[in-house]
Amino acid sequence: MKPIKAYLLKHNYCEPITIDSLEGYYRAIDCRLVQAVDVKLTSNTWVSCWVDEEGLFSSGIKPFWRLWNYPDPLVGNMVVTGVPDSNGCTTDAPKDFEVHVLVREQLQVIMGGG
Repeated sequence: MKPIKAYLLKHNYCEPITIDSLEGYYRAIDCRLVQAVDVKLTSNTWVSCWVDEEGLFSSGIKPFWRLWNYPDPLVGNMVVTGVPDSNGCTTDAPKDFEVHVLVREQLQVIMGGG
């Protein structure tokens, strides 16, 4: 897997990161299984949001995300990348991606935690 430029969203901050393996997603999100959800932002840009697949069932207080155009809540830390290319390979987060816009307009933090 080639290194992917991504953003790690936690309850109270967001930072650019590089993901270079499936294990990199596990470490960043702090989980054992990942789930990718492709969503369209209000800017008509598509991104993949990677979260803990077992987040709803695991114990502890974690961030709780509601995406405006995705029906189910997502729980835990989130990694945002670009959507897969025509070969199915994950791509970098969009170059024009503005983290504050994503957090403010696309995600609503319902519950916080560490």
